[in-house]
Amino acid sequence: MSILRLRSGQVFRRVPLLVIGGLLVAHVARADSPSVTAVLGNSQAVVGKMVLLEVKVTGTNSVHAPDQIAVDGLEIQKTETSSQWEMNGLNTTWSTTYGYSVLPLRPGTFTIPPQTIRVGNRSLQTPELT
Repeated sequence: MSILRLRSGQVFRRVPLLVIGGLLVAHVARADSPSVTAVLGNSQAVVGKMVLLEVKVTGTNSVHAPDQIAVDGLEIQKTETSSQWEMNGLNTTWSTTYGYSVLPLRPGTFTIPPQTIRVGNRSLQTPELT
């Protein structure tokens, strides 16, 4: 810690920015493990009407999700990606949300199988959706 003396004789101490920066980096480094969720906007779809599928990955910003999901009778395309970084005190959270349009091509009951989401050098799986 360095000391700064002003003409009036007051003494101020400066905390080096490196110490504050180091504390923030250490806090971010111990963030929770990445997780993934998947939610359908409506589980009762109608032929020709789109439904939204949202896949959200929390805990990292290094994410890769598939552009298309293959399911017989459904057309599923990634249509949007959004990222959010949140800081509450010293707690930080990074999340990425992928929006997929799901278009039923014929009547029936469909199952969207678990999808592999690459997170850095790891893989996470979404839950199976019906």
